Amino acid sequence: MKFRLRKHPKIAVVTIALILWGIFWSFYRHGMTHGVLSVVLPPYAVYRGIAAIWEPPEWREHYEWHTEFIATIILSSYNGKPRYKNEYEMARYTNKLNSWISKLPRVETDTLITASIAFGKALIAYSRESIKILQPEPYSDPVEAGAVTRHLNEFKHISGYNSVWNEFQKKKAVEYETLHSVTEAMEPAEKLQLFKELSDSSGRAELRINAKLKELFN
Repeated sequence: MKFRLRKHPKIAVVTIALILWGIFWSFYRHGMTHGVLSVVLPPYAVYRGIAAIWEPPEWREHYEWHTEFIATIILSSYNGKPRYKNEYEMARYTNKLNSWISKLPRVETDTLITASIAFGKALIAYSRESIKILQPEPYSDPVEAGAVTRHLNEFKHISGYNSVWNEFQKKKAVEYETLHSVTEAMEPAEKLQLFKELSDSSGRAELRINAKLKELFN
């Protein structure tokens, strides 16, 4: 092998470069076990060096989980209560998420910021459209309202956001039907009072969402 490489110095240089690159990449991307294997087995190091070309970037790993968690945090801010059982669990996952966000390329970060803002606006728009049932003028299903649908294209193409939105929509559809049934028997003054209370609640939810977005992406 040494003799053949000496006869082909260019191949030798490329092979050595691949081995060194493969060792570095194995330690950096795949951890201690793969790094040691690359040191002990040069052919494995060459494989890792070549495989690095088609491996997706690290931030692409578990992309759906991370984006779903971003949407979950925004939804929790909208609801005013955490999705997870305790603050420690939420803090642990949030730290993990912040670490992932810090590794994103700028273009991808901008995409997620745009999607997150749109997701928050869609939640608030849905809330405001749903309480129109308390007003005397005709109303429609909030899911189909233009104030809601105009934000959907900004995040529906991202599976994590879409998954949380669909779950939210199913839950709210049940609540909307319940609200519709309850308010039918209410007096106009009672409807007006409830409308004011829910409007105030929506405003507070918007403030919580904006604060959470700043915390995530600043």
